[in-house]
Amino acid sequence: MIAEVTLIQIVKLFLLVILSGALLFLFFRSLKLAGVEKIRFRTLISLPFLAGTVFLLGMPPHPMIPLIGALFGLGLAIIWGKPLILLATKPFLDPFMPSEELEASANFSPAIRMRNQGLYSQALESIDKELEEFPTNIQGHLLKAQIWAKHRQEPTEALAILEEYLAKDPLPSVGSQIVALTQLAEISLNYLKDKSRAKAYFQIIVERFPDSEAANEAEQRIAQLSIATATKATEPIKSSPSPMITATTDWSSAAITCTRILKNLWMI
Repeated sequence: MIAEVTLIQIVKLFLLVILSGALLFLFFRSLKLAGVEKIRFRTLISLPFLAGTVFLLGMPPHPMIPLIGALFGLGLAIIWGKPLILLATKPFLDPFMPSEELEASANFSPAIRMRNQGLYSQALESIDKELEEFPTNIQGHLLKAQIWAKHRQEPTEALAILEEYLAKDPLPSVGSQIVALTQLAEISLNYLKDKSRAKAYFQIIVERFPDSEAANEAEQRIAQLSIATATKATEPIKSSPSPMITATTDWSSAAITCTRILKNLWMI
């Protein structure tokens, strides 16, 4: 009898160690897969389930223990299901879905908050810190480019950021390349007033992804820019200055274009 009790205790202890290790692994891994505040919330509401599980492991055999244990397991599965499924499926989905989409978990909220407060240097530092861990995350590079072009009025630096992103080895995903090239064109057009350069970036989209909806969008933009250039060349020169294009208008145009592209990414 003593040997049987000892064996049961060893099994319970072994299960407890495995459960605790799994929860700790999920906790630290999920720090990368979601925001810190979400993990704190998940951990907090997991504590009663974990405590109940430990209590059940110490109880003598009872017919209701399996049912109660199943309910505790269901609760933990609901709480930690998303990170667990993501971890389990990531190796199989990687060939079909880029890692930046699976791990779209870089937390740029502090950087956005700093940007909105006018703390641009701190915002850029926060973005760089996230990009050290998620170097292929397109959102971070777009946010950096926006700060340099819109808030610091240095569009050439914004172009350099996105061109460096496109030069990564291996190349970013098709969708990320299209979005980056589109933003390069928008910055060239709206901040540098360089229509030729903008057309060149749109042309790259057409040449790299000829059978995509993004290529059709790019061809339309090239045609629009060509018509605008031809029209401007035939108009008489006016002495009054052109109205200033606001940063809001610039990025709204870019957002509309990117939204159209993102809707059709799965068609590429």
